[in-house]
Amino acid sequence: MVALRALPRAISDAMAWAQLMRDANRENEIRMLIYGAGLRSILFLREQIYQDANVNQRVQVVGMLDDDTNLHGRLVYGHRVYGGIDMAAAVIQGSRVNRIIVTEQLDDDTLRRLKTL
Repeated sequence: MVALRALPRAISDAMAWAQLMRDANRENEIRMLIYGAGLRSILFLREQIYQDANVNQRVQVVGMLDDDTNLHGRLVYGHRVYGGIDMAAAVIQGSRVNRIIVTEQLDDDTLRRLKTL
């Protein structure tokens, strides 16, 4: 029963992934870092897969940041969670990030520090 309910979603995800791999040589790559590794980031990533299949720019998510120390070093939806705001500068420089997407509510101090990077 569970397999029958999961099959359409697995097929949909596989088709989107295959399209993304076919278009891997597109110009104008956007290297994105996501701040937040919760449910909203997963929804954002799923939407991004479908949008990316229809545009000429390739979007590559280089990783994620999150304040929850339980997530540091883990994979969330296939992307590494590097750490919190303290790791932001190192990840941005090391991975040539040119876009940061915030998918969670940030406190004022964290938001200020993120804007200064």
